[in-house]
Amino acid sequence: MIEIMKKIVLVILGFITTTSVYSKSSLDSLKDYFTIENLTERDAYFKKEYLNKIPWILTEKYFKVKLDPGSRRSYSIDFKENDRFLLFHFAVPCAGGGQCESQYLVTLSLNGAFIDRIEYAHTSADYGFSDIMKSTQFDSFIQQTRVVKDFDVSGGKRQVESVQRTYLLLELLTNGTFKKIDEYFPDSRREFAYSSCRLITPHELDSMTLEQLAVARNEIFACYGYEFKTEKWKLYFKSKPWYQPSEKEVLALLNPIEKENIALIARKEND
Repeated sequence: MIEIMKKIVLVILGFITTTSVYSKSSLDSLKDYFTIENLTERDAYFKKEYLNKIPWILTEKYFKVKLDPGSRRSYSIDFKENDRFLLFHFAVPCAGGGQCESQYLVTLSLNGAFIDRIEYAHTSADYGFSDIMKSTQFDSFIQQTRVVKDFDVSGGKRQVESVQRTYLLLELLTNGTFKKIDEYFPDSRREFAYSSCRLITPHELDSMTLEQLAVARNEIFACYGYEFKTEKWKLYFKSKPWYQPSEKEVLALLNPIEKENIALIARKEND
């Protein structure tokens, strides 16, 4: 009987060992929740369950995010990898429900060690206020726009009382960390002031005439005091109270968003 029991124990141990050798690692399991099959169309405010829900134990282990114990929900959005690090994009709905969600970017080493994390976007709103942050990625840069609105709800009407806009630029470095480049507060007297702090959308480009495209492109140079050589632009920007000509070359002064917008406008002009 003892010999039989020993054989049973050896068989069980062998099974456990074999299973552990061939079982998928928890990091590979995490990646599975970011595959195309699991990336479903999401509506965080009305649908309660998604196919791309990540097991809470993986979220807390790898992403270093403490989830609300009452729901422990997080959902995959996107995943990228290179030969240096892994990049995960995921969402965490607020426990209280309503229009409330945060999205994050997390970088891990190739073996799953945590490197860095930033809040990529968020939505928080009720009848009296809204706080919305959106991000756009281009090359290695992440451009964030945050708009906070307060509403006057007295008298049964909901009207915007104040609006605060913040623009932030970050860079994803080659070591997988995120670096804050700058916050931007462009001169609101400019016609296309937003071109210095966020990417111009395709819809905005499509709605512009060729003349407006040229103005928008040259305005970026003008805001740095570029001394135009052509008489047309000398006269045009001389009439602007914010324009102070002082520089013969300003290309090195442009931020990455402005450089990208100039390229976008130029391509549109040449279409």
